[in-house]
Amino acid sequence: MTKGRALKSRIINHLVESNLIKPNDKIVIAVSGGMDSMFLLYMLIELQEIWDIELVIGHVNHNIRPNSIHDEKFVVEQSKKLNIPVIVKQLNFYDKKSGESTEAWARDNRYTQLELIRKEQNFNKIATGHHSNDQIETILQRISEKSGISGLRGIHKSYGKVIRPILTISKSDIEKMVNDLKIKYVDDETNKNLAIPRNYFRHQIIPQWE
Repeated sequence: MTKGRALKSRIINHLVESNLIKPNDKIVIAVSGGMDSMFLLYMLIELQEIWDIELVIGHVNHNIRPNSIHDEKFVVEQSKKLNIPVIVKQLNFYDKKSGESTEAWARDNRYTQLELIRKEQNFNKIATGHHSNDQIETILQRISEKSGISGLRGIHKSYGKVIRPILTISKSDIEKMVNDLKIKYVDDETNKNLAIPRNYFRHQIIPQWE
């Protein structure tokens, strides 16, 4: 077995053993079009062949960036290619209140729209593509914001209807699988903006530890 196939097998086994997904689950997959969410989509499609789970892609266009429409079109094209239904929801950036954090506004409204999709489809779970590096970034950001001991809790593997099946999988393993499977994705240029604290931790701090 090649390293790529062995890693894929390990990840699928992890999804099965995580106890976050059950046979016959109906799952809304939050897909932005980025590497992590596309990886999650492909892995859940693999799992779909093992268990009789039903999948639908949920894409939320925040309309913050001028080229966000390209991300939306990419996700719609991929949904047709993979034969997985997609539902797109639009946000209006001008609805953001003065002084409200853009990141917080986008996150809160994204989950609101994903929950709306779940209810509309009568599905029972929402899956997001958070991985172990996201966990580290979150903890570091909360510490920098002086959130105290509660900040060390990081991201929960499940919260309400939301599950995070790849939370313990590293970014490096995701990159290896994406390259091995030749999974297409879009790259959000704002992820390189070091003025955003999360990006600073991602590019300047965590790689040195790894």
